Amino acid sequence: RVLPALAAAGSGYQLGVFQAAEGPKSLALAADYSVPLTPRDETHPTGTLCMPSNLTYDQLGLCDGIEDVAQGCVNAGNRWVVFPEVATANCTTFEKASAVQKAGGDAMIVISNSTQMSLFTNNDTSALSILVFRVPVTAKLDAGQSAAVWEYYVSMWDWSEAVIWLIAVSLVAAGAYFATTDIQPQSSMLAQLAPQAEEVLEIDNTFAFSFVVMGSVVLVMLFFFMKYLIYCIIGVFCLGAINVSHTLLRPFIASFCPWSARTIADVPQVGTVASADILSTSVGVVLAVAFLITRNGSPYGWVFQDLIAAGFLMLLQRTFRLNKLKVATLLLCLFFCFDIFFVFLTPYFFHGKSVMVTVATGGGTGETIPMLIRLPAFNDELRLHDRMLGLGDIALPGLCVSFLKRYDLVTHKHWRHGYFIWGLFGYGVGLAACFVLLYLMQTGQPALMTLVPGVLTPTFILAIRRKELARMWDPEAYDGLNPMGSQSQAGVELNSQVCGDRDPIL
Repeated sequence: RVLPALAAAGSGYQLGVFQAAEGPKSLALAADYSVPLTPRDETHPTGTLCMPSNLTYDQLGLCDGIEDVAQGCVNAGNRWVVFPEVATANCTTFEKASAVQKAGGDAMIVISNSTQMSLFTNNDTSALSILVFRVPVTAKLDAGQSAAVWEYYVSMWDWSEAVIWLIAVSLVAAGAYFATTDIQPQSSMLAQLAPQAEEVLEIDNTFAFSFVVMGSVVLVMLFFFMKYLIYCIIGVFCLGAINVSHTLLRPFIASFCPWSARTIADVPQVGTVASADILSTSVGVVLAVAFLITRNGSPYGWVFQDLIAAGFLMLLQRTFRLNKLKVATLLLCLFFCFDIFFVFLTPYFFHGKSVMVTVATGGGTGETIPMLIRLPAFNDELRLHDRMLGLGDIALPGLCVSFLKRYDLVTHKHWRHGYFIWGLFGYGVGLAACFVLLYLMQTGQPALMTLVPGVLTPTFILAIRRKELARMWDPEAYDGLNPMGSQSQAGVELNSQVCGDRDPIL
């Protein structure tokens, strides 16, 4: 919670890691007049805690007697003096720390009133020769405990980026598979996964423009009203988890357990209900409840969030379809500009704040937008810096990759000679480039800035070299080929082209 305030305050403050008696680690915020913290792999300060007892609130707020209290701690061999935070102007933290230093103490620790630690304020620019830092109220401290504090450091590069890369590429590939279940060789399970015609929404030019405008409006609304809307978003996310679970898991359950597909009830306004419906919906309820309980503070909350988010991506690829490279290019280019504007340019219009970054991090509400793939950094001992990738950075390029997969299937291309594998490869390269920029620039990057060129560049190069760009640009206008069609329709269309004036695409 203190990180945004620390960044705004500029240099002079240090974050540390505090640990008492091999217990849980806590964030420590050092005062600007404290001696600097040292890295953990170097010699870092250690000491024994002294927690003066029988001090009233009024006594803690006065400087008189603080030096005597600290002297008693030092005489007992405990040179790290601990005081609870007291909001009073009668004796500042700097004056208390000066008294501890004068008594011979090595450190003064202030226990914050809450988990949201505030910065130290001091009008005196003098530096002290002891440690002065604040820890949250959740820190477990007892008198006589040995304690240590060291500098808190997290590298911008972490192996969690490699895992997120693998997850994102896998989800794009899996999404393309889900998006083409209706034209792949049919098995009983695939037949149930394939959506009905009325469940599919074809994206055209109008939809692409509308989608960008709607996304911009929603993002700005979230920026201004995040403290009210964040809980609505979390609620919709949980309700969506139940729907996604039912839609995607029911076919698998019915396929592996045929008995579960039998109707067990006929519910008014709902229809027939089978055991597979109850089981798949129950999984969604469990995931939603687990996410609600663990979303803040738990080391495992990201697991449930990512499972639900992955389901959303699969359902989106199954529902929305592109049938022209022309529309895919328009959609990706629009969101290319959208991403760059809301990350890099909005600080010039919104008092130095990036709308995208502010919304993604919860806007100071203590919550985060759940529409993310989230993974804790492996080298972050306090787990404060999760690695995140927005669902849009997977879904939007994924729609184009799904179109390439569908085009390959409709035109009966072998995977080695198709476009899907190269589109997926370009997505992976683009995402890797984004991580390189993240490391070099040391700040968040709009992922679509590298993902859009990564997907479209190999697609256009191959299409031009194979002289298929005109057909892919608008297949239906070129020769009546309909990438939205079923497997049987694709075969009829392909056979008709063999007898026509143009050569078939093999």
